[in-house]
Amino acid sequence: MVVGVVNGRRLKTAGLFGVLLVAGVLLFGYPAAAAAGASRGLSLCSSVIIPSLLPFLVLTGVMMRSSVGEAVGRLIGRPVGWLFRLPPAAGSAVILSFLGGYPVGAVAVEQLLSRRQIDERDAARMMHFCVNAGPAFAVSAVGAGMLGDVRRGWLLLLAHLLGSVLIGVAESRFADRTGKREFSRVGALSPATAFTAAVNGAAQALLSMCGFVVLFSVLLSLLDGSGVAAFFDRLIGGGASPAAPSLLPGLLEVSCGCLEVAGSPDKSVFLLGFFLGFGGLSVQCQVRAVLGAYPGALARFFTFRVLHGLLSGGLSFLLFRVVPLPVSVLKPGQAALRLFTVSPTVSVCLLFMCVAFLAAAEKKVGNSRNL
Repeated sequence: MVVGVVNGRRLKTAGLFGVLLVAGVLLFGYPAAAAAGASRGLSLCSSVIIPSLLPFLVLTGVMMRSSVGEAVGRLIGRPVGWLFRLPPAAGSAVILSFLGGYPVGAVAVEQLLSRRQIDERDAARMMHFCVNAGPAFAVSAVGAGMLGDVRRGWLLLLAHLLGSVLIGVAESRFADRTGKREFSRVGALSPATAFTAAVNGAAQALLSMCGFVVLFSVLLSLLDGSGVAAFFDRLIGGGASPAAPSLLPGLLEVSCGCLEVAGSPDKSVFLLGFFLGFGGLSVQCQVRAVLGAYPGALARFFTFRVLHGLLSGGLSFLLFRVVPLPVSVLKPGQAALRLFTVSPTVSVCLLFMCVAFLAAAEKKVGNSRNL
């Protein structure tokens, strides 16, 4: 038994060393591609992620820390408890996860866990259907920006959220009833304190999210510059399917994958729905970073990401067949949205401001403790 554990550790260490070695070779071998990927990631953060998510993250933090969260929980807690077999306190987190975008649901679940209003079993079930693309991304970015039609964005969002509801309801049928369970409650913060804490938490969450986005953007650029992406396309039959070049970007980063599909000749609706449901490894890493202190909340998380992607893709395909829509006016290979038009200098300044804010807050907290 001990020998097996030691050998397993050695294999993991060897594997990690191999990954780091390949990454180092790619970075030194293709520095221009790495720089271009970092610039694209920073532009994406400043033009899409920070403007669209910061208000929702602050709203989530204030709602979950103040008495408003308890009021909303009491208002919709009973329907949520009946539909998903969750404690009433989870109601506001479920609604926010459907409206705020991918990491908002994870942030709300983390807040509930830290306040001990749900346990890790409830959190695990919530993370199976509370990681969603919000209207800001699905409708505005993908629908209006990439496909040139807001109605297509709404159909994608409807299929995406319907897949989440189906997963939540189906899984709840096999779960214990938790609505009457008692959880310790923490007193609500004052509005001013809740707002300050929410802004601080939003800055930390955005800094982590943007770090993953930039990292995966660099990875995609390195894979493209080194020819690995082209080899992957040929391996899966890139010549036979016009959607093949979008598979690797979509599996790694959802924004890049949707942009590739929107610019392809066939504009595969199934792939758009799948990428929105799967979320990409970048979003999944962001969620794991938020809930890193609660490993039980991430049980079977990847499996349900794949399931949600398949459901979202299939429902998107059906809705687009049932609902009549005019033909897109975009030419093949052209996407209306240009995600990377903001100066990288501005992006660096925005991230630097987040770092400076966190450092100042940390110093202030340290001084107050010393006093």
